[in-house]
Amino acid sequence: GQICRFVVAKTADLLGCDRASVMLLDPAKGALRIAAEIGLPERVARETIVMPGERISGRVFVSGESIMVGSGEPMPDGSLGEDAPADAPSFMSVPLTVPDEHGGAPRILGVINLTRKRGVVDFTHDDLRLIETVAAHTAAQIQNCHFVRAEQERQRLLQEMRIANEIHRTLLPAHPLK
Repeated sequence: GQICRFVVAKTADLLGCDRASVMLLDPAKGALRIAAEIGLPERVARETIVMPGERISGRVFVSGESIMVGSGEPMPDGSLGEDAPADAPSFMSVPLTVPDEHGGAPRILGVINLTRKRGVVDFTHDDLRLIETVAAHTAAQIQNCHFVRAEQERQRLLQEMRIANEIHRTLLPAHPLK
């Protein structure tokens, strides 16, 4: 959560965007959900669920390829989690990708979305390269957080097993019963 909020704030500020979000895969729902955002109505941020392959974010999540939509290009209805995205003339969605530990295809954890760029309406290829770099670092940090949480959970379970073992040991008689 904290990493996502930091990244959203900094990328929006860096590129001069009024709206930005990080969407992460919610394994329980099998869908992308907004983990952090700036400039979205609270209801939209809370209720937006994007299935892999749907809308721009879902397509980026499935393909692993960034998408930029310029001001003169059509944007699919509802692509920003709203019914009328006409107030967002350009849009950029970049995957949060980490290398696979076993050398397989990279894993995609989610996407970064940016829109409503102030001043210059369209995003540039330099903007895209910058956000792709930020996305790679963000994905690595998110994955590290998952590893830390998994290790903490493993340590907690080991401690519980030690305690249960000690309780079990103290309940057993010191000498075999005759």
